[in-house]
Amino acid sequence: MSITDDQTKGKPLTVAIVDDHDVVRFGFESLCAKSNLILLASTSTVAECLTVLEKRKPTVVVLDLSLADGSKVFDNVKTFTQQGIPVLAFSIGDKVNKNRDAIKAGASALVTKSAGLEQLAQAITRVAENKPVYNLQTAAAIDSDLEFKETLDSGKREILSLYSSGYEENQIAFELEIPEHEVSQAIQDMIERYSADESGEVEYRDARLSEREINVLVSYATGSTQKQVSFALGISPATVKEHLDRIRKKYAAVGRKIIDKTDFLRRAIEDGFIDGSD
Repeated sequence: MSITDDQTKGKPLTVAIVDDHDVVRFGFESLCAKSNLILLASTSTVAECLTVLEKRKPTVVVLDLSLADGSKVFDNVKTFTQQGIPVLAFSIGDKVNKNRDAIKAGASALVTKSAGLEQLAQAITRVAENKPVYNLQTAAAIDSDLEFKETLDSGKREILSLYSSGYEENQIAFELEIPEHEVSQAIQDMIERYSADESGEVEYRDARLSEREINVLVSYATGSTQKQVSFALGISPATVKEHLDRIRKKYAAVGRKIIDKTDFLRRAIEDGFIDGSD
């Protein structure tokens, strides 16, 4: 989202925050008081934020991705971006599928709450200046989308994998023996292409797995053989096979078939059992 020059040259930035944790909002309010930020709204839901704002448009909205009202990330981000208001996603970051939805809906940046308020303030400024905020969280979210990765050439897949693993751009350039500017351009192209996807938030129907089935799924999907799963969980190989068969049937029943082992991994990532960035 672009910001007009008069919003960033010599004028305080206006912001709003939507987060259902009081302590986060209080901390953000304190940050605004200490910084060159004018807080227009501080609410626990998007609907409340729109009511408080009325017709005012903040320079940036800081949005939590896991709101208690059950609202969808894609819809929440779009509510603001469709009005020309840039969104900075600010969350725990443990649900990579929510991060993906935020990017697809047009969020300008992802910042985890563990990063702290100082980094948040820096990200707000960059978003307000229409500068990119490329970080590990953004790359990891995209890297976890296996179907998107299949559309990339091998060079970009390797760059994305290294970047999402924590490599700096200069380290990637050294590792792959390519100019650093090519790495930067490739990262920018991938993020812009991903955020331009208008397919919307994907609805993953709940397969309603038991706790044991989730444990089996995670262990098997992350590379263990059935025998290794059996040893790790203290159950027989025959029981592991029974659990895997039930997992297949449950996913098939909600229209999410599992054909091979890669599909086990896809389903585990989609449902947040695995973060997808490893």
